Amino acid sequence: MSSWLTAGHQVSLALRNLRWAQMVYPEPAVTLCQAPFQHGVPVTHPRVTRLSQILDNTGFQDADALLARCRAWRALYDSLDPDLVLFDHAPTALLAARGRSFATATLSNGFFIPPHTRRWPDLAGQAGLADGRDVDHPEVPPLLARANAVAQALGAPTLDTIADLYRVDQEWLRTYPELDPYAGERRAPDYVGTLDRPLAIETEPRWPAGGGDKVFAYLSEPTSPPQLLGALARTGCSVLAYAPPLDRRRIRAVPDNLRLLDRPVHFAAIEQHAAAVICNGTHGTLASALCAGKPLLSVPFTLEQSVHAARVAELGAGLTVSGRAPADATGALRRLVTEPRFTEAAHRFAQRYRGWGDSTTTVLERADRLLCARSG
Repeated sequence: MSSWLTAGHQVSLALRNLRWAQMVYPEPAVTLCQAPFQHGVPVTHPRVTRLSQILDNTGFQDADALLARCRAWRALYDSLDPDLVLFDHAPTALLAARGRSFATATLSNGFFIPPHTRRWPDLAGQAGLADGRDVDHPEVPPLLARANAVAQALGAPTLDTIADLYRVDQEWLRTYPELDPYAGERRAPDYVGTLDRPLAIETEPRWPAGGGDKVFAYLSEPTSPPQLLGALARTGCSVLAYAPPLDRRRIRAVPDNLRLLDRPVHFAAIEQHAAAVICNGTHGTLASALCAGKPLLSVPFTLEQSVHAARVAELGAGLTVSGRAPADATGALRRLVTEPRFTEAAHRFAQRYRGWGDSTTTVLERADRLLCARSG
C-alpha cells in the first residue's frame, strides 16, 4: 500500500467494518469509506453447502434491497472516479460495477472466487459435512433472475450465468492450490499466495509463564471461547490468545498458562516461538501458519472455515475439532505438539512456497500493469 502512495496513486478503501481500519491503514492519504451493506439479512438457507446459497443469505434474496445497495455502490464509484477497483468478497459491488469503464480485478481466497462454470460444486463433502453427492441447485434460477432484474434497472449488461458475476479483467487468487476448494475446476488459475497478516502491536509477545510448548490462538467466533480457552489451558501449554468477540466477564479465572490479548499481534512476531496455532479455520490464519511451518488446530463454525480446515487436515498438517465439542481441543492440541508428523507436514508446505516472495509486491505490480494496459 505504501509503495502505491509513494508512486502517487490515490488509494480509497470501501470497508464494511471500519473499527480497525485506522490502525491497519494509518496513512492520511488513504481514503476510508463505509461500504454499503444490508443489516439484518434474513437467512434463507440455514445450512449452506455452496456459494449460491451464501449469496442468497447475504442480500441477493431481495431484488429491491439489492438494487438499493447497487445504487449506493454506484454513487460511491461516481464520487471516487476510480481507474481500478480491486474486489475482495464483494458480490454486490461486482454487480454494481457491470458496464462501468474502470479496470476490475478480484483478489480473494479461493472459496469466494468460484470457477467460471454453469454449475458450482457442492462443498459439503469437502468439509466433511455430507457425502458430497451431486444435487440440484434450486436457488440458482431465481438468484440469477433477481441479479438480472437489478442489472436491467441499472442499465448494465445482464448475466448468462450466475458465474458471470465474477468475470473481471484479472482474477488473482489469494491462496495456494492445496487450500483452494475449486482447484480442480479452474482453467489456468493465478495463485498469488496470501496477503493476510494480523496487525502488529508487540514485536516480542509476552508468553504466559507456567506452561510448556508455546501455542498461539487466533479465535474469531464468539460461540464457545470460554470453554475452548479452558480446554486449551488444560493441555499445560503456554497459550497466547486473541479472541476479539470474547467478553472477559464470562471467564471467572484466567489460568496462569493462558494470556489474553486485547489487540491482534503480527504473525511474524510469534511464528519463531509457537509450536502450534489454533484458529477457527479462517483462511488467512491457516495460510500464514502453514507458510511459517506451524501445525494447526481448527475449530470451524462456517462452511468456508470447515472447507479450509479439511484441506489442512488432508495435508497432514492439522486436526479439526467441532465447535460444538470444545473439550476435544485438549487431546487434539496435545497430539499436535507431541506427534512430529504434523509439524513435518507443515514444514513441507512452507518449503514448497518459500520462493514465492512478497505476495503484496506481486499484486501491486500486476495492478500497475493492468492500469497501464487500460490507459495505454
